[in-house]
Amino acid sequence: MIGKILSHYRITEQLGAGGMGVVYLARDERLDRDVALKVLSASLVADEAARKRLRREARALSKLNHAHINIIYDFDSEGGVDFLVMEFVRGENLARRLQAGFTEAEVLSIGVQIAEALEEAHAAGIVHRDLKPGNVMLTDRGAVKVLDFGLAKTLEPDLRNTESLTQPGMIAGTLPYMAPELFRGVEADARVDIYALGAVLYEIATGARAFAQDTTASLIEAVLKDSPRKPTAIAPNLSEGLEGIILKCLEKDPSVRYAMASEVVAALQSIGATRTTLAAPRARRRRPWAMAGAIAAVVLATVAIVVASRLGVLRGPALGRIESLAVLPLNDLSGGSEQGYFADGMTDALIARLAQIGSLRVISRTSVMRYRGTSKALPDIARELHVDAVVEGAVLRSGSHVRISAQLVAAAEDRNLWANTYEREVGDVFALQRDLSEAIAGQVHVRLTAKERERLARAGRVNPEAYDEYLKGRHEWSKRTQAGLEEARRHFLRAAEIDPQLGLAYAGLADVYVLLDLYSGLRADEALPRAEEAARKALEIDDQLAEAYPALGMVKLYRRWDWAGAEADFKRAIELRPSYATAHHWYSILLRDKGRFQEAIAEARLALELDPLSPIMNANLGDVFFFARRYDDAIRQHRLGRDLDPAFAPTHLYLAMAFAQSGAIDSAIASCNTARTLAGGGSYVLGGLGYALGRAGRSPEAGQVLKELEGRSAQGQSVPFDIGLVWVGLARAGQSNARARDECLDWIEKACREQPSGVKDLGVDSRFDALRDAPRFRQILRRLGLG
Repeated sequence: MIGKILSHYRITEQLGAGGMGVVYLARDERLDRDVALKVLSASLVADEAARKRLRREARALSKLNHAHINIIYDFDSEGGVDFLVMEFVRGENLARRLQAGFTEAEVLSIGVQIAEALEEAHAAGIVHRDLKPGNVMLTDRGAVKVLDFGLAKTLEPDLRNTESLTQPGMIAGTLPYMAPELFRGVEADARVDIYALGAVLYEIATGARAFAQDTTASLIEAVLKDSPRKPTAIAPNLSEGLEGIILKCLEKDPSVRYAMASEVVAALQSIGATRTTLAAPRARRRRPWAMAGAIAAVVLATVAIVVASRLGVLRGPALGRIESLAVLPLNDLSGGSEQGYFADGMTDALIARLAQIGSLRVISRTSVMRYRGTSKALPDIARELHVDAVVEGAVLRSGSHVRISAQLVAAAEDRNLWANTYEREVGDVFALQRDLSEAIAGQVHVRLTAKERERLARAGRVNPEAYDEYLKGRHEWSKRTQAGLEEARRHFLRAAEIDPQLGLAYAGLADVYVLLDLYSGLRADEALPRAEEAARKALEIDDQLAEAYPALGMVKLYRRWDWAGAEADFKRAIELRPSYATAHHWYSILLRDKGRFQEAIAEARLALELDPLSPIMNANLGDVFFFARRYDDAIRQHRLGRDLDPAFAPTHLYLAMAFAQSGAIDSAIASCNTARTLAGGGSYVLGGLGYALGRAGRSPEAGQVLKELEGRSAQGQSVPFDIGLVWVGLARAGQSNARARDECLDWIEKACREQPSGVKDLGVDSRFDALRDAPRFRQILRRLGLG
């Protein structure tokens, strides 16, 4: 097979072989990467049962996407050869590493990662059935990868072989790692994997197998009847805690073993809680681990950690100055997907605190969240985000306790500079966030101003129930949907009810009301007063709360056309949190609408640097180019944004605007229709579509759009600007010019009251150039502070 090409995979080397298949190293010539390619053995190519089993393995693997499980890329057939395409893992398996031996810290770390992989598989209804050292790979960077999932449900051991129970076309397991019940004909469940995990841990902890009899019969008899020798009798330095975990996994009665892999994770972590070497396993997968039981030990005193950090005790090897940083989504270890909001909230809080440092560029939430569950290497992530270092870690919440494990990695070299673990009561979560952010700031050697140091050190207690509601609200708000915003409002109101002094709850509520007119059609004269009330309440509680100022600035802009006041609020948010991308984004909008295009482009570029993978930040820069009448630049930027996220409707709408003004009307209409499909009937797309149809002289179709918008207006939706935009398109096309101009001006005047988010651009929007000589239009601009 060497040198053969299957589909677009060129086989270069044989990596291994078993009773069922052969694994090759291959080159994916389409994506230019190495992959592992598994094909059936030559004797089984025509065996339909074997082919079905390989397909079954592919389906099983396709359900799993986890940092510690070998990822499947493809399953295909060519020239009668079925093959599986999998991630190629560089490293060596545990079986080959046994001679070198493992420290207890390494055993604990490996055990946690294997158990995490098993938990993922069991949650998907898959039992591994062949866990052994040969199927656990240690990558070159020390992470665990569990291989060879997807074995048949019916286990039929081959008692003729003490090492492998593999028959042609059937992989059933490896005898020394098989649970006793399998020899009794009991149907396998997840606990057979727990037993196998115990056997693997026993072997890597002691260097010997739990049962090492020479013959098949004696080995099976020992597994069924005998107790394994105590691990400490072989490895005296092994802790009693780890010995107890191993022996509990190896219990002969399945009901006495750990019931779930998550219980093994908890037990292992309780032993390793004071070991900084286990602080943050190098996982890329961010899906939650189920957590059974409470945290069993307290970590090193946080105060001592922070003092040590400040004194340089914990600093890693010297490296160049770190000026930019990304905090990857913290892994949720808290016990079920319903706790995911908490880990996200901790990630957001850490980003927010570090973003207060003016000399450090911190990537925003939108961009880093795209790396949740990714298998990309840290240097690759760092290159895509243009950062010098990366923070990654995990959050464990059990009852009233919160534990965060984190590590700082020099991205270019993929070198661990620092790692530690922090634990607090939920009520002290702000103090935990403070200690962690201070430690990281100390490690990257940034220079803090007195004000930054003071803000970074701020911490207070919080009502755990109220903070829970706040985090849930932020989780829903980030979805940017009508349902999500309504749910976010409910959570923020509940948080404020539980703790009236939680300023964050009111800041979140203000953000909801700022967006509701756009996403739900709520009239601005209803939404904006509520937004202002909430923002001001937040600032009464904490006048240094950066999150409250942008919302207040938007209220001042849309409700009073107070451009100077809005600008001051945006600048205040940036002063308090220099890496707050949303503040730079909204400030760029104000600057462009005032015609300060050079400044607007600079702010939009900075927002994009802070959030490079955010569709809205990409779209905003293109929009600034549009209003600056740099249509080619706008089209180029929106095409980049479209490639980044083809499903983001605003990008297609803004691209349509640039197409229309550059004269490519047909392309504008096509882009509008794409945006309309993606937006699911959002009214804001209709205005752009009607305008383009009017410009194209397709007045009957533009008239249909008008009719639809007027119907929405009659139902109470706030759409006057969109209706005015359609009329200006008809006016530009010469369709009853006088009437079209009057209709447009009537609706624009109404929009000043009901839909201010649309009219704020009138001073620079080239689509309204045909109206600039009209006295009524000039009067509108003066009223908006744009004249």
